[in-house]
Amino acid sequence: MELAKLLDQASSKVKVKLEEDLSRAKEEALSLIDDAYSKAMERASIKTKELVDRSKERVEGEKARLDVDNKRAFIDTRNFWLDRTYSRLLELVADYFKTAEYEEALANILKREVSEGVEVICSSRDVEKVNSILKELKGMKGVKVTPNDKIKGGVQLYYKEISMMKDFSIELLLKQIFESNKEKVAQILFEGE
Repeated sequence: MELAKLLDQASSKVKVKLEEDLSRAKEEALSLIDDAYSKAMERASIKTKELVDRSKERVEGEKARLDVDNKRAFIDTRNFWLDRTYSRLLELVADYFKTAEYEEALANILKREVSEGVEVICSSRDVEKVNSILKELKGMKGVKVTPNDKIKGGVQLYYKEISMMKDFSIELLLKQIFESNKEKVAQILFEGE
């Protein structure tokens, strides 16, 4: 029986040793699994953050591009309507060229600005009026009247001796007035005053 007792003691010691080794191995395995899980979660978190950041950058870039496109479309539309308004203004001013006020303004410009040897450039519609006004200005020699249908109204005066052009055309006057008031016109057109 002593043999059986020795065997029981030996097997008990081996069993305790095995249980201790098994417990340590289990703890090491759980620790390795925890470490691997933590590292995997950390890598997944980093990858997810990178994907989110790249997506956010792409969305912000697309938003910026769309903002630029929208501004460009707005400016194009705004300019289209301002150009249409200016063209319509030029059409409406055509009636002004038939008035005595226009003829008087033309006469005042010519009386004030014309000198000998000047070339007066005007619309073909105004050639007769200009010649009539120039006849009243006696003593003007070498004044030449040249029609140019690019000019809707008013005159351009070319001084040959000094190679200088003075522009008193309606187009220039209206363009200057329109350009200086363009923002007010845009505000009326797009914001309703």
